[in-house]
Amino acid sequence: MSEAPALRPAPAAPAAMSSLWRSGLHAFAAGILSILLGIFLHILIARAAGPAGKGNYDLILATSALLGMVLGFSLPAGLTYAVARGRANVRLLAWPLLAFTLGQGALAAAILYALNFTGYARFLLPSPWQAWIIFAVALHLVFTAGTTYLRAILIGSEKIIQVNRREVIGRALHVFALLAVIGIFTIQQHQISAGTLIVFSLATTLLTGAMFFHVVRRSATATFKSSGWKEIWAYAWPCYAGNLAQFLNYRLDVFFVNFFAGATAVGFYALAVTLGQQIWLISASAATVLLPRVAAWQETKTVNPGKIAQAARLTLWCSMLSALLLAVFAKPLLHALFGKAFLPSLPALLWLLPGIVAFSVVNVIASYFAGLGKPRVNLSIALAGLLVTIVLDLVLIPRYGISGAAIASTASYVFSAGLTLVLFTRQSGVGWRLLLLLNRTDVETLRTLISAARKREQPQ
Repeated sequence: MSEAPALRPAPAAPAAMSSLWRSGLHAFAAGILSILLGIFLHILIARAAGPAGKGNYDLILATSALLGMVLGFSLPAGLTYAVARGRANVRLLAWPLLAFTLGQGALAAAILYALNFTGYARFLLPSPWQAWIIFAVALHLVFTAGTTYLRAILIGSEKIIQVNRREVIGRALHVFALLAVIGIFTIQQHQISAGTLIVFSLATTLLTGAMFFHVVRRSATATFKSSGWKEIWAYAWPCYAGNLAQFLNYRLDVFFVNFFAGATAVGFYALAVTLGQQIWLISASAATVLLPRVAAWQETKTVNPGKIAQAARLTLWCSMLSALLLAVFAKPLLHALFGKAFLPSLPALLWLLPGIVAFSVVNVIASYFAGLGKPRVNLSIALAGLLVTIVLDLVLIPRYGISGAAIASTASYVFSAGLTLVLFTRQSGVGWRLLLLLNRTDVETLRTLISAARKREQPQ
């Protein structure tokens, strides 16, 4: 990289850093609740639908997410960036966003319908093919995309606490409603279908989106004269290829597993991925807070790479500890929570953990490059990782099944992490020790946060 190092200003004001850590900790706490609810949700689905039913459900959601990413052109990243810099008028964006979202759904349905006549639909859809599946995928895409755009606007406005609360509420309602329906199916001695599960996913997504819309509508201001579409797309387009490549890095193995091994194997592998990627809660919380903050720092030319390095190393060590605990207790947890039928997920989960830990650093540092308005750096990293994923998936999955997919993912994640660290040190001037090794500053930061939390708990 030949880019000039970022500016090194004086430390941020205490109030600003307190706000940064508070938002990050709130995102982390909300994420913990979401994980617990999500795991409970997966337990319900696994026990009610079985490996094959869960596999079909997971495949439908994965296809919706894939088409949403392909047809979304990284619009959420552009929305967050433009709103964070005060260059978008949310009120003027409402109708264009609605039209764009509906267009995504219609185009997704057309693509799947056309693929059905080519034979390639077997990569993306459960067999045997049914018309309702295409409708479900398209509708799920519309609801998810709309919710994602509203969430991006709120994150750009740094209303992260409001976002966290509503996401937790939506997830909780999903769990309780599904639990009631599963009880009814059990009494009637019927096994719940993938279609029924999709209906509940649609209802939850729509409800969460409605809660986001309420906050956006209540807080939207018209301080910027134009909608900001030009600014949004100017940032989103360069992000698109990188985000798409990174998404494929996360999800492509699911489609290869479906093609080579079938829906039941997808059910096993998707469970391993879901459990392993819960560790990314830590890095996702940091990235959610850092992207709008770095964008705002850039506007005032007060970017602080040292804070990014601190977030990265704390994330790395917390992720490593979480992975060790999960590895130790994975087998009894799988058996107790999901049943003996899902124990084949264990080898894939153990193979995934080293890569997931390594990639947690990428999640954090990517927000630094994105906030600086340099998405092409993330694109280079994502494309390199995707190439490793594709080659190893094609070589390992036919021979080793879901364990081969997990090994391919871990190799790709480790490679991406190494490349990210090299590029970050060149860009920022921060050394490897500050990125990887804990120091006295980290201990002092944790003490300060604990002390502040205790003061807030004391009665005034």
